[in-house]
Amino acid sequence: MEESKGTVCVTGGTGFIASWLIMRLLQQGYFVRTTVRSHPEKKRDLSFLTTLPGSSEKLQIFNADLNDPDSFEEAIKGCTGVFHVAAPMDFEGKESEQVLTERTINGTLGILKACLKCKTVKRVVFTSSAAAVTFNGKNVDIMDESFWSSDQDHDIIKFPYAKTYTKWKTLSERAALQFAEETGLDLVTLILPYVAGPFICPKLPGSVHHILAMLFGNREGYSFLLNAPMVHVDDMARANIFLLEHPEAKGRYICSSHELTIQQMSEFLSAKYPEYSIPTVESLSEIEGFKLPGLSSKKLLDTGFKFKSSQSARPVLSIGEAFPLKRRGLCSQSTVLVNDAEKSSDIDPQEAQQTLEIAEAGLRKTETNWYKYKPENPDAAAASKSSQQQPKSASNSSAVILESKEDKVPESSN
Repeated sequence: MEESKGTVCVTGGTGFIASWLIMRLLQQGYFVRTTVRSHPEKKRDLSFLTTLPGSSEKLQIFNADLNDPDSFEEAIKGCTGVFHVAAPMDFEGKESEQVLTERTINGTLGILKACLKCKTVKRVVFTSSAAAVTFNGKNVDIMDESFWSSDQDHDIIKFPYAKTYTKWKTLSERAALQFAEETGLDLVTLILPYVAGPFICPKLPGSVHHILAMLFGNREGYSFLLNAPMVHVDDMARANIFLLEHPEAKGRYICSSHELTIQQMSEFLSAKYPEYSIPTVESLSEIEGFKLPGLSSKKLLDTGFKFKSSQSARPVLSIGEAFPLKRRGLCSQSTVLVNDAEKSSDIDPQEAQQTLEIAEAGLRKTETNWYKYKPENPDAAAASKSSQQQPKSASNSSAVILESKEDKVPESSN
């Protein structure tokens, strides 16, 4: 019988990052408690979590909301570790910057207070973002954990939502670190760039949506892809668990394994999907935006962590498969893990196959809830019929799932 590694709590369990982390924690022998925000009008379908291997014996799901920080106490009580992943998402700009920032900070501090109160939590791993590092007005090629973003940076001010996101991500991480220093709570922060790879959650992750802007024909999204640091979702999960378990971990840790320019993305996607009209390298030369600096993971690597993805284009392969393009638009890009397992000694083929089966089972169960294609205007359907022999773009192809019946904006988890 497999020995348990103890009980941990993962906040925000329905998101891209948290759900994948939960799957990996269960596989490694942890008892997992996760929190989800209850829906006021309907019961949420959580089958993508409750059908994970080991979930019936080792997974408990609690209702909690950042608007009510005390609601997290029941889930945290008795846990030895907490992964704070939950974060508010408002891509449509319905809430003010002040409301989002206050809710995030108050929710974070409330969760950390619950960790202290229960007296069993040995460490908290707080999910932060590269947005809390890169927007600082410094003209450098590589940034490490010593850099902090400022919402007064001239580049970020041009993008209202990015400015808001940067502000509350930065202030909430600062607040968490300050609270830990003042109270003696053992807390580390994991700083994530774009996260690419397979997903088991029933909504298209915002990170994946942003990375695949060229497949969607979303030119507005190109501005942040001029140089994009990223990490594979499996390395993200492994880094979370590594920082929980490593006794000497302390402070901030950047987890970024690769960088891709928008030109490199264009070349790769064009070669992989010739049937789609991916923007050419030449056309992208005119794109203006913010060139993100590279992110140094030296501190994480020096602590002993090793990225499972190689320095080749494996995360890019995952990006290319991340958006379901085949089998009626319901093909999980988890298949890339199986393909790579045949060529790489650092990937366990059995584990990769299990990941594929989990993801595809989730897809079958949530098929009707996945993003469905809708023409952007009444003439789009007719236009697509007359151009069936022409190269397609993801924004006008019925083979690509774009929009949920209920949600027009993809949900992100970090």
